Amino acid sequence: MDRPAPSHIRLRDLPEPPPGKLGWPWTRATRPCSRRRPDGSLWPALAIVTPSFNQGRYLEETLRSVLLQGYPNLEFHVKDGGSTDESVAILERYAPWLTGWVSEKDRGQSHAINKAMARVQRAEWVTWLNSDDILLPGALRAVGEWAAAGRSADAVAVVGRGLHRKEDTGRTIRARRSPDLNRQTLRNWRRCAFLQPACFFSLDAFRRVGGLDESLQYAMDFDLWVRLGEIGEFDLIDALLARDLHHPDAKTQRAMGACLGEICEVLFRRGHPEDARQTIADLYDEYHYLARITNRVTDNALYRRLLQPMVRRLLGAPTHLPKDEPER
Repeated sequence: MDRPAPSHIRLRDLPEPPPGKLGWPWTRATRPCSRRRPDGSLWPALAIVTPSFNQGRYLEETLRSVLLQGYPNLEFHVKDGGSTDESVAILERYAPWLTGWVSEKDRGQSHAINKAMARVQRAEWVTWLNSDDILLPGALRAVGEWAAAGRSADAVAVVGRGLHRKEDTGRTIRARRSPDLNRQTLRNWRRCAFLQPACFFSLDAFRRVGGLDESLQYAMDFDLWVRLGEIGEFDLIDALLARDLHHPDAKTQRAMGACLGEICEVLFRRGHPEDARQTIADLYDEYHYLARITNRVTDNALYRRLLQPMVRRLLGAPTHLPKDEPER
């Protein structure tokens, strides 16, 4: 049964973090919001939904980053896709602090998010937070303040700033964000992309445009931004809201080509063929530029005789050309 998530969860209320886990959100919490805003009004109702499948090694950090926000008017739903790793055990440990959770098979990420969004009851502004991403300290306070007093009259979404973290190196960098988001720039994903979990949107608008397109596996967020941009405005706030994680199993990292293909499909499907053609042209121009640079390095006898076999071994490719394949 779904229930309201408790507000003002303290660090000591949650399970002990695993050994060696330090800092936010393991051993440090953020400053909680007061029960009411300074003018005496209630904080706007927000909701987070988290889709997950066999992401147990990241899931607990995601959960804690939401629960330790100290936001007093929050729903938090988790939709697990029937994981076979430690995910269900983690969800059972954190169940007392979740609005609701379920572990059952689904038809993929978009379907899981739509199902979780359907369970949201009170929230005005929502987002989904993948189970390998986290909210940053004070994220919900910043969104709540914008929703209560700072949003434009026609706003259907707000975009904050975000961070990328490389799992292999531990390096963290700022995510790109366009200085101007409108229905035209939202269609140019490659130039004006922003971090998905750093975007909160109107639940009413989400439902008006029909939710996520469940036929999409990679570009469902881009497709949603395009449709939301047709009915309202995207506001910007100068606050760090979320951090995503780049790791080998991340879906868009291992299938960037398929993701870009879906982006072009979305543009054609939504009636913007000129933007799709421009995206393809930009990709070709970049490929052609990189190919020219690469050819300057590889198109010589020294590379072919000495370095090419080493590169092929590193990539797991055959070290010798077939007899019927002439050397370039």
